Amino acid sequence: MGNPALRSRTSAFQVKEIKHASTKEMVSKMINTMYDSKIGCGLAGPQVGIGRQVFVIGDQNPDQFIPTIPLFNPRIVKTEGTFGAWEACLSIPNLIGRVHRHAVVHVDYLDEEGRNQRLRATGFKAALMQHEIDHLQGVLFPDRMSKEELERYFLFREEFEARAEELVGEEELDFGDLNLL
Repeated sequence: MGNPALRSRTSAFQVKEIKHASTKEMVSKMINTMYDSKIGCGLAGPQVGIGRQVFVIGDQNPDQFIPTIPLFNPRIVKTEGTFGAWEACLSIPNLIGRVHRHAVVHVDYLDEEGRNQRLRATGFKAALMQHEIDHLQGVLFPDRMSKEELERYFLFREEFEARAEELVGEEELDFGDLNLL
């Protein structure tokens, strides 16, 4: 499913590489690509042919505010609880699936200056962090679904939109929080 490059594990950045002008240009292009998609709020290196541990997040929708930042060498260091989240992916267009994710994640990463940072994300934003980190390990969201979930909840976007009320029902969408610590 998707380009075979999406199944490869990525390699870490060195701090000096992060500070290099070519890396800053790469991040800028990744952000532009993410925003140009009109539907994405995260984009990982492997999705644009970069086999390195980097992803960008950001959202232009003020109701779901996600700061636009790159995360280098991210790793989840703490999790809490679980919840089910509907996910889609720019790399496997027009498919949506329900994935069980941690409800809260703490992520250590290097920022665009190579400094150690930590963030805490909840709800949708926690799912976003996990989804993008999965990309860096060669994992796509359907890999996180059981066989039964794939049969029941792996849908074409058109089918999901037609059945959204039935599938989501009264479930309240938790856009969550993202705090840079």
